[in-house]
Amino acid sequence: MSTPRDDIDDTRINAYLDGELTDGQAAEIARAAASDPALAERLALDRALLRALRRAHADILDDPVPARLIRALAPRPWPWWRRAAAAAACIVLGAAIGWQASRWSEPARLAEVRPVSVQAAAAHAVYLPEVRHPVEVDSSQRAHLDRWLSKRLAHELASPDLLEFGFNLVGGRLLPDAGRPAAQYMYENADGERITIYARGEPRAHTATPSRIVEDQGFRVVHWEADQMSYAVTGRLDKARLEQVARAVRERI
Repeated sequence: MSTPRDDIDDTRINAYLDGELTDGQAAEIARAAASDPALAERLALDRALLRALRRAHADILDDPVPARLIRALAPRPWPWWRRAAAAAACIVLGAAIGWQASRWSEPARLAEVRPVSVQAAAAHAVYLPEVRHPVEVDSSQRAHLDRWLSKRLAHELASPDLLEFGFNLVGGRLLPDAGRPAAQYMYENADGERITIYARGEPRAHTATPSRIVEDQGFRVVHWEADQMSYAVTGRLDKARLEQVARAVRERI
């Protein structure tokens, strides 16, 4: 899998998604994405994440700034000794922010920003409509697919058999998740309905957690942690059926 172009960094990608670039700059990135699958995938995942965040906070995005905060931010004259203390504090704070920013640049820190349910729903939304290329490795190479994803995630994975629920394995793919590898398995039933299983490592997830279900981007996502891994099953199945499928996945993956 290729990687996004070096000259299109996070700052330009964020500005592009926020509509802050000129028409010419935006067109340049759009042209680059048309010929760069990795960049196109990055843009699709980030765009899906932004939609999810905006929906989650839609009730407060348009609220006016409280008057008490405006008053608190109004400039006031300071005595010289307070200005000197503020300058010293800014130096210390700047050093602390720089140190903290370097820590947050680590992939493991960045992963905390995107819960596995959000990442799973975004990846599901990107690949759900694909007809010709829904997966990287198809089900005819199932054993190879399991070995490949297990090696890349440094954790043994096995694509579970879900035939009892009417779903056949389509195949799977490797995905980026905050600089770390993640795996996606895709399944499809006779009606063309698809579900996906998403897996990624969680270095600090030492104990198993109960399964939880959320809704994201019009999909239901059942997610849990076990053996320093996070898993999610995503689809449009009704809640009871998706939870039943997720229980089988949890037992077999």
